[in-house]
Amino acid sequence: MNASEFQSILENIVEDFVQKKKYKAAVNELENLFSQFGEDGELFYYMGICYANIGEFRKAASCLEKSITFNELSLVFQIHSLVVLGYLHTELKNFEIAEDFLKKAIEMNPHSSTAYSSLGYVYYQTK
Repeated sequence: MNASEFQSILENIVEDFVQKKKYKAAVNELENLFSQFGEDGELFYYMGICYANIGEFRKAASCLEKSITFNELSLVFQIHSLVVLGYLHTELKNFEIAEDFLKKAIEMNPHSSTAYSSLGYVYYQTK
């Protein structure tokens, strides 16, 4: 499978499952794509988002942490991954890790009100 075929299949999965909030079905499709194509930052990103939405926070965090290691992942996806990682680690009571991810998101986009409010929530939880 070449890169354009991969991207086309990924876009179809996102359109057919993720955007329609069929996260469990999306995870199955994304895992199949992973087994065919291998590692990809955008694939890890969508797997992480889907796992987060079905409450599997540890799997979500693992996927999103992998997604941000790919240089070709867009800046928007990188920042969103960091913010979601901050949320996930807050829910998992890993407050220092959550803080680190959110500070990285703010460093990458100092205008991200979501990152700032999420960081405030981390500080609130640690009071």
